[in-house]
Amino acid sequence: MEMQDSVHRFFHDLSLNELQLMNRESGYPNITYNSLLYLDLIYYRKSCTASELAKLLHISKAAVTAKLNELIRQGFVVKRQNTQDKRRYDLSVSPDMEKIYRRFDKRLLTAFEQIERQFTREQMDCFCKVLAVLDRFYMEEADDEQTVKNL
Repeated sequence: MEMQDSVHRFFHDLSLNELQLMNRESGYPNITYNSLLYLDLIYYRKSCTASELAKLLHISKAAVTAKLNELIRQGFVVKRQNTQDKRRYDLSVSPDMEKIYRRFDKRLLTAFEQIERQFTREQMDCFCKVLAVLDRFYMEEADDEQTVKNL
């Protein structure tokens, strides 16, 4: 049970820390967890559209559009017409949000540097394999739930 507790605690602390950082540094102190989810998807995917978000989140495009319009109004997200395909509108976080993400990523990089000093390459490789197993089973469960909903 210790591993499960550690994973839960890490995910909880990581999510809470990111939410606190956003609320403290964004100039808009009421970012919700839902908004943070959208911002994370847009920032870390690098190329994203409203349709892709709707598919990823298994929700309607209208719901995604409403949330994106809110994030655009707040100055967190930028929507630009794609230069090659004029029908496509690409999403990105605003330059101010990108700075906040870089600060958050800097904390992770500092942690990675400490991990590299503290653990051997073999130990880190083993940890990465453990994360890959967790990810694979977690994503399979999400896919199974969607399959059940579609039946």
